[in-house]
Amino acid sequence: MHYSFARFSYSTRYSLVLHFMVLSLLQVSGFSVRAYGQSVAPIQFGVKDGLPSDVVYFVLEDRQGFLWFSTDKGVVRYDGFEFEVFTKADGLTDNEVFSMVEDNQGRIWFGTYNGIPGFFYQGQFYNPENYPPLAEIELQEYILHISYDQEGTVFLTGFGGGVYSISTEGEVRDYSKLYPGRMIGALELDGQNYLITNQLKNLLPIQPFDSVGLVPNQFEFIKNAGGKVLRTVQNSLFLSVGIGSNNITAWDLESKYIMSESPIQLPDSAKILNIAQDSVRGLLLIENNGIYEYGWETLYTGAPPTRVIPLSYTPSFAYYDLRGDLWITTLGDGIILLKQSLVKPFSDTLPFQGQLVDVLSRTHEGASEDLLLLFSNGDIWSWNQQGIQLKNQLEFSDWLSGLYRNARLNRSWSPNHYWVYGENGLFHVDLGAQVDSIANGAFYIRDSPRGILFTSAPGSLFWPFSEGLSYQQNIDEFVAYLKTASRKGVPIDFKIKTKIGAVLSTQDGSLFAGYQHGIGLFDEEIGQFYPRENSVIKTRVTTLKTITLKNGDSWMLAGGDALLAAISTQQDTIMADLELIQNYKVSDLVLVGDTLLLAGTDDGLLKLSVDFQAKRFFFQGKISDLVGLPSPKVEEVHLVQDSIWIITQKGAVTASLDNLLNASNQKLKTPKIMGLWIDEIPVDFDTDIELAPDFYSIRFKLASLDFENLGQVVFQYRLGAQSPWLTTNSNQLQFPDLNSGTYSLQVRSVAFNGQYSEVLSIPITVLRYWWQWPWLWLLLGLSVGLLVLGIVRIRNRRLNEKAKAELKMAQMELTALKAQMNPHFIFNALSSIQRFILASDTRSANEYLTKYSRLTRLVLNHSDKTLVPLEDEIQLLENYIALECLRLSHRFTYEITVDDALDPKRVELPALLLQIFIENAVWHGLSPLDTPGHLQLSFKKVASNMLILLKDNGIGRQAAGERNPRKGESRGGKLVLDKLTMLNETVYQHQASIDTVDLFDPGQEPAGTEVRILIPIVHA
Repeated sequence: MHYSFARFSYSTRYSLVLHFMVLSLLQVSGFSVRAYGQSVAPIQFGVKDGLPSDVVYFVLEDRQGFLWFSTDKGVVRYDGFEFEVFTKADGLTDNEVFSMVEDNQGRIWFGTYNGIPGFFYQGQFYNPENYPPLAEIELQEYILHISYDQEGTVFLTGFGGGVYSISTEGEVRDYSKLYPGRMIGALELDGQNYLITNQLKNLLPIQPFDSVGLVPNQFEFIKNAGGKVLRTVQNSLFLSVGIGSNNITAWDLESKYIMSESPIQLPDSAKILNIAQDSVRGLLLIENNGIYEYGWETLYTGAPPTRVIPLSYTPSFAYYDLRGDLWITTLGDGIILLKQSLVKPFSDTLPFQGQLVDVLSRTHEGASEDLLLLFSNGDIWSWNQQGIQLKNQLEFSDWLSGLYRNARLNRSWSPNHYWVYGENGLFHVDLGAQVDSIANGAFYIRDSPRGILFTSAPGSLFWPFSEGLSYQQNIDEFVAYLKTASRKGVPIDFKIKTKIGAVLSTQDGSLFAGYQHGIGLFDEEIGQFYPRENSVIKTRVTTLKTITLKNGDSWMLAGGDALLAAISTQQDTIMADLELIQNYKVSDLVLVGDTLLLAGTDDGLLKLSVDFQAKRFFFQGKISDLVGLPSPKVEEVHLVQDSIWIITQKGAVTASLDNLLNASNQKLKTPKIMGLWIDEIPVDFDTDIELAPDFYSIRFKLASLDFENLGQVVFQYRLGAQSPWLTTNSNQLQFPDLNSGTYSLQVRSVAFNGQYSEVLSIPITVLRYWWQWPWLWLLLGLSVGLLVLGIVRIRNRRLNEKAKAELKMAQMELTALKAQMNPHFIFNALSSIQRFILASDTRSANEYLTKYSRLTRLVLNHSDKTLVPLEDEIQLLENYIALECLRLSHRFTYEITVDDALDPKRVELPALLLQIFIENAVWHGLSPLDTPGHLQLSFKKVASNMLILLKDNGIGRQAAGERNPRKGESRGGKLVLDKLTMLNETVYQHQASIDTVDLFDPGQEPAGTEVRILIPIVHA
């Protein structure tokens, strides 16, 4: 396997470039150039895209999938994301490189202008300075030819002289003096290496590091090898072309004889610049005005080229990559990429005039024709396997000149009748017979046994059919109405103000209608349109299709402005993600099988897979003008047998269904790691990365190796499967100051359409300092834990002893308080009995004494307790209030309520906490009243606390103070406050409180007093 880049007869770089430039100006006469096959829009790369120069000599695809380009200012490696430039500063032996060869060891050798050999291997450039065997090779002028044999030995030939071989072990041999004439390359044949001489009378066999002999003279060789030589991968040919001529000579490597005729006949004016080959497509002749492609099977047949690519620039080389895309290097115009065309023109050989603008299937009508085809010149043809037939010719007059741009066919319910409509005209067609031409433009029209639905710019109109008239008579009336309105300038009465653009009939007879704000229902019986309420579809709907899956499920497909949806008969809805569809206007939809969905849009044909179970759309690819569409605006898509017909704004093309399916299976490639820097020092990349604890930065360089999306790819990454994905437009990732631990760096490529590649995972381990090892911290933690445990135990023992002492002291103080409180209560009670006796009311005194004795017993029972059950305290307070009520001759009533959320038997509160406040309310608030008084006591649960409210409607604290001025604080009140203060220090942890509030009526007159006591709930 070998390549070479030869020049005509000059010995300097400038003459070589000048030679190509002069050839580019030569005019070719007597030879017609035309392109075979569907042309695609070229993509051009130049200095603005990252190339170091627009003078590009050669292109090579290496075994990893990278594309290499050689220029006059360095070599370039391209991964589909960016052009990476390498020069002498990176180890290249010369910035001007004419050719490149990758040997069977994976080394890329460079055909440099200065003749100094060098190669690239595993991320490094090798030259005479870092690989001494290369210093033994002394070639004259630029490197003309590079080849290698099965053992990996590389042969290098200089244009001005010198032939050397270098083995994989670095052993160099010089064959320059084996032949007195100039040698132009080396060739391996049947395991034997041969030298090619410029005299071409003999091949010089090279014995493996042994003697050298001559090939017998009867093995006449090529007559003209003054330029480019190439061994074909098929047909066992060795070809030589003269640069700047049309002379091609072939030698049959099997018979060892020169072939009497050239395998390819070229006109005398042809000027060949280079020659290349593709194992599948054949030979590529690079000529100054184009590229000629000859299939292997057409050699020696005299057949014309299978493909001709006219060029307006000077090509230097051409190469088909593994995806079938053609890369063309040029001398001054950079790189040209022609994407592989998945489509071909619609029927070049048939007698159609104009562009195909619509297709309509008629198979369901039982008609003999399978398809009706409408063309931009107004012709309607029938098409089936038996042939084609012209049915009608519509007269597109001047005022209908724009009709072809969006003309549509729609069938009528009456057999053989059709509508042709567009923005500038409307026709009713009796297939093969009468045609009615109407000047009114239409956005949409359909008819049914009930009438005609007609949509134009202002809105929609439903024209009901009269039952007494025939179909044709109803059509005639409608046509007459439109013609009269157009002739007289009378506005059409569009009763439906909605512009209906698509209608779909369902099995149950319903009519779904797409319009500018979604999907609605159309009732033909009354001619009324009803928008669907609460619909998730709220944008313009331009196409509606119904499909039935293999399992019998029926779905409706809807497309429109940033809209792609599927709705089942059970109203299940699948909506395409906005990021997938937001930049498209969907014009047509076709489902192939149960999974592949083709969507025509204003920016190409989208290929999607749809999962009706998971309710998801997935992007699979796109066909655009870059791969052969006449226009990116796709208006209709049709499945015709085993092919897809694609109608665009500028013409129609067809595509093989198999090709589309194969193209849909191409996935985004997993990114590669091209470089690794730790603390900005490059290191070799391994599967696992281990970092020292004192590192400060790690940086990765990524390669996408995606040539489908061409730079429209970003990278996503995350450190760990549970972390969110982060997106970057750069192909470099940098992570400063990672903490010690183990990480899994995950990277994936993401195309502009949302397609993801497989995830690349890179384990990263950041080592710990010696003091960060777990066993050290475990031992230290255990020691500290034991020390802390000992300190805590000692402290807790002391705190427990102190708490017990404080509790005992508090209990003693509470007992003393109650000892002071109880006599106070007894004194007050005896005073009341004394009043009854002095008043000679023995009955009341006896009753009072009985209640008092019962109350005294309860007080004595509580005297040794700090906290008592709420039930017992309420019983005590009821006895006390009853005594006071009796004392005051029932001049007040009372009420005690308990929240259902409180359990009176379990909830506890301080003994005799409320008695003094009730006493104050009765004696100072209620007793002075001239009207009946009321006392209200309630217990409520508020969160984890109990709120006690004591409310009276007495004279208020201010009036009571004026009636009974005191010289000091109430003894009973002070006892209660002291008691609560003591309990706050021990039981309640400072969470208990007492508030007293004055009440007023609407006129701001005193209306009583309310005491609010909040204490934490304590259960027995």
